Amino acid sequence: MSSAASMSPPTMSSASFPSMLHTSRTEVFLRDDDFPPSPKQLDFDKVFELFRNSHSKDMVDRHVAVVVRICRASSGGFAIRDLPHMEKLLRMLFTRILDEKIDAFVPAAVQVVRTCQMPFVRKSATDEYKMLGNISKLLKALADATLPEMPLELRKEACSALAAFASAHGSRPSVFDTQVDAARGGTAGALNDYIEAAPGARQFHTNQMLVERSGGIAAVCACAAHAARSDGEEHAELAETACAALLQMSYSPENAAALVQGGALGAAALLLERDWVFSSACTNAVELMWNLCENAAEAARGVPGETEVRGGCRVLTRYQLSSGVVSLLRRLLLHGHRVSDKELRNDMALVATLFLEDADGKMRSSLTDAGMFQLATHVACAPEVTANDAATVAHFARTASDEDFDLKVLSWTIAARMLAEPANAAAAAQKGGVLDVWMHHVRSDSLASLMMTQHGWSAAQQHTARCAALDCLQVVAPHCAAALAMRSLPATLVDVCSTDAEEDVRRAAMRLTVTLAPLVAKAPGLRAEVTAAAPVSIPTEQGMDETGTTVAPEADDAVDADADPDTVSLADELGRSGGIRAALHFLSSRDAPESMRVDCCRALVRLCAAEGAHGTRNITRLRREGGVKTIVNLLFACAQDEQSVLSSLLIALISVVWECIVPSKRSLARFLAYEGIEALLDLVEVANATAVPAILSLMADLVERCNALRFFTDWRAKRTNVVVHPGEPAVPANAVRLLLDVWRDASDRVGILDAEGLIVNGERPLLGTGKQGRWRLKNEVQYRLADAARERDLKEAQAIANDAAVLEKIYAVMLFLGFEACTAACMNEHDRSCLLLVETTLTFRQGECWYDVQASLDKDGVTPTEVDEVRLYNALDDARRVATAVSTRQRDLIDGERSRERKREVDVYIAAEEQRRAEAQARAYTKDRSNMSLKEKLAAKNKKEEMLRNAYKAEARAEFDPDTGALL
Repeated sequence: MSSAASMSPPTMSSASFPSMLHTSRTEVFLRDDDFPPSPKQLDFDKVFELFRNSHSKDMVDRHVAVVVRICRASSGGFAIRDLPHMEKLLRMLFTRILDEKIDAFVPAAVQVVRTCQMPFVRKSATDEYKMLGNISKLLKALADATLPEMPLELRKEACSALAAFASAHGSRPSVFDTQVDAARGGTAGALNDYIEAAPGARQFHTNQMLVERSGGIAAVCACAAHAARSDGEEHAELAETACAALLQMSYSPENAAALVQGGALGAAALLLERDWVFSSACTNAVELMWNLCENAAEAARGVPGETEVRGGCRVLTRYQLSSGVVSLLRRLLLHGHRVSDKELRNDMALVATLFLEDADGKMRSSLTDAGMFQLATHVACAPEVTANDAATVAHFARTASDEDFDLKVLSWTIAARMLAEPANAAAAAQKGGVLDVWMHHVRSDSLASLMMTQHGWSAAQQHTARCAALDCLQVVAPHCAAALAMRSLPATLVDVCSTDAEEDVRRAAMRLTVTLAPLVAKAPGLRAEVTAAAPVSIPTEQGMDETGTTVAPEADDAVDADADPDTVSLADELGRSGGIRAALHFLSSRDAPESMRVDCCRALVRLCAAEGAHGTRNITRLRREGGVKTIVNLLFACAQDEQSVLSSLLIALISVVWECIVPSKRSLARFLAYEGIEALLDLVEVANATAVPAILSLMADLVERCNALRFFTDWRAKRTNVVVHPGEPAVPANAVRLLLDVWRDASDRVGILDAEGLIVNGERPLLGTGKQGRWRLKNEVQYRLADAARERDLKEAQAIANDAAVLEKIYAVMLFLGFEACTAACMNEHDRSCLLLVETTLTFRQGECWYDVQASLDKDGVTPTEVDEVRLYNALDDARRVATAVSTRQRDLIDGERSRERKREVDVYIAAEEQRRAEAQARAYTKDRSNMSLKEKLAAKNKKEEMLRNAYKAEARAEFDPDTGALL
């Protein structure tokens, strides 16, 4: 079975269809009437009267002839408007067959059902819009025809009719035909899939929806299960036809869920247990299981643990289903020598991996009891660790073909997922087996010999196997930490990352490092075994700074003298083996993909955040490897990169600083010395607005732990220039002005200040108008929104942005810096007015809490005691008085600034007037200086120079040195 055929196309929920059907111009699950109408239209009322009348109800031959005539007149398919009559006619035929035991009606019913396999015909353009209910009712009648009490031939024809309809009469599209083109900005939704789909896809969606509406899926499941339990060639054909019908119904999530509830998995398992391994029934059963596991969420949970009866049929239990899967795999491993048999075998193995995704683990336990783990480990371990047993796996299943290689990788995946079972993990830790196989494939020194032992695997296959082994180790690491530590997995991962391995191999190794870092392995005498298995000798263990100077070992890097001999921290082992050096190497590489650099950041965070002294030692190792300078340089690089959308690397770097630098005083001192604060301020200036809260939180922690005021006062903006006073040249903004601008942007979105810069809400100042505005990008990055995908990601990030968090984090930063120092650094009175509001943030938050208490009491109708009422009144009064005082002080500052601006404007006007008069006087009269004294000449010269100095000149732009920040 090809993988493309098993993939289910995007579908549309039934609730979305009515509106769509009334907006589209035509529907295509039905075709136009290509057949000429009958010369004489049938009167269905007379037909039904013929069946009911006491004088003609026993005329069986005539009844059959009438049914045949109806089918002959509709040989091209029944009309939609006639479907209610056909459904009623089928019900009458079923009654005659079952209740009255008249077998003569069976051929007539078969003829009707066979005609239903043809596409339904519309007689007018609105038939499909008005009469969808007619189709679903007829489908329910066809499903009832599959019940076990019905004749075998009728059941088979009914299954064929349902299969034809569910497949849109052979027009089922592939997943590529129904996939939405994301580049056009489409969203992956059911309605959009329906609109964008081709006509064949719309036909398929509609038919799948009608099958689900009919409610007959459970009857078809019961038919398949009953046929699988019965003996005989005819029942085998019926089982094959019923399974084909279930398969065609399983390509939509709604139908898949109904199939699981109806027991379709059990029916498929019954087919697997029969001797039909090499028939199409078995192939359809495996593909049906695949579709159900893909389309139905937690499909394994729909399988009962004990025997149940659904739809009049006994449903198989989880163990019986697991036994069927294992039984088929065993038979295919021994007898499936054809390519089609191997593809079926691999499909069945893939279905087993989907079953193992069950969240509650019940299916995993059932598969373990059925022998799946032993079978998978035998396939996975031979011939690397164990000899091949021909009684379990035939030699033709050990070739270098793509099918056998895929089986090897699938067996690894099954074994890895089944190691989550405690019994399996204990067995693997004790015996090794599959763990040794994975380690053998991961180690670079064993690749040459491995190429010879794997029956001529190609280099591409070996590369794929190595990546798969790393992925499997990532799955089993939490369950087999001690066994992996004894096999020196940490040192092996560092070796893989340090060698010239392929990029995806290194990425898989780094992901495994992230998984291993927080684990602590425990086993008797484990530390001695790990030390003996992988002795570590790191050249930089004595310590080396960034300049290459050897330094003495520090106290926080000393090995625990009283360490538990039964416990090993994998984070410590990774750090001692050079994991931090490898992570820093790839993190600093600009050629590495961003996803791998993010994984390196995650690995560093996990290593340095380990419990106890292990994390502290890794922090020291990171500092000695030059990690602090590397991270600061990366922060500066991020400030130069595009920031139109939220950068995952930037957020990862912030996490590294938080976990790997801030906890250590020495690392923090180096971070400040390498201008880390300047890098963070540069990021606040240019980063995406949704990343600013995280940067501010980090900045607050930094200034709380160290004296960073000097670094704030020395910083000058690279891109933001401000005009301090009107008429003066623009100068670069300082750190306080930058933080206040961020505060103003957040307050503008909330509506805290009015146009004059005063408080709007006197009771809850920080809530403002109570309306959240839209986050906007800075002007210099707006043009970089080049496609719809980036714009969509940006909107999602803006939707979760929190302005209240920005206000509180700026308050924390300025609190630790000192509000007096921040006031001195303000560039004008408007900044001081805004800083005054920032300084009272905590008081306003306390007032909001008291307002919330009062609102809660009023809502619950609770009357506080006299003491509590007085306290509540005083608290609310204090909050109002503080708000009034702040508003008054703001107005005084703003009015003072306006007065000074008016005074400067008046002075400028007076000076301009004096200059104008002096120039006019100079033009009007020129004194004869031939008889002037030296004193008079000097006075005239000084007056002229003063006039020239006051003459108009072009405004000079202020420039500054980007390295020192000084004005030029």
